[in-house]
Amino acid sequence: MTNTVDANNSSWAAGWLDLGDPADTDNTNVFTIMSPEGLLWPYSKSLALYVCPADPYTININSVNYPLVRSVSMNQRLNGGEYHSAPLSQFTNPNKLSAINNPGPAMAFLFVDERADSINDGFFVVDMVDKNAVAQLGNIPANYHNGCSAISFADGHAEIHKWLDPRSEPPLIPNTLVSLRPVPNDQDIAWLQQHCSAPQ
Repeated sequence: MTNTVDANNSSWAAGWLDLGDPADTDNTNVFTIMSPEGLLWPYSKSLALYVCPADPYTININSVNYPLVRSVSMNQRLNGGEYHSAPLSQFTNPNKLSAINNPGPAMAFLFVDERADSINDGFFVVDMVDKNAVAQLGNIPANYHNGCSAISFADGHAEIHKWLDPRSEPPLIPNTLVSLRPVPNDQDIAWLQQHCSAPQ
């Protein structure tokens, strides 16, 4: 199963979501999840698995509110495509379970709830290059469970993870898609980095 950046039809989930654009048909298009576009579908076959029931955000189309078709994204460094925040030449990018060893399967996050103003493709960005005082928040994890996110790991277990730094959850600005932002010495970014990948 691939995990590619940007809108596509050759990844675990296809399409491009945009909370700020009601005209974006991918926002509610279940066919971006299902076969043949969504490569994970043959192993799941449940649309409910792709959406956190606690996600409160909706898209308004013709005066009717609809949930986004997906509220989870996949770790960019699990068989993920090239991206400047974690270049393939520098960081591990395992393409099968037996290759997940740094971090190991019980430590490597697989899927994470992603906040609605951050989610677009299925590729959860963790800036692995900039750390500590120059750390940057790539994508924003959701905090729909009392300041926590549901996170699954490569060994199959899942947990509710508490985000500790309030800067990890900047105020949601309606109709705005969030991009990389500096958050120096954010312990939540450090946690994501430790559970995303490691230097080659």
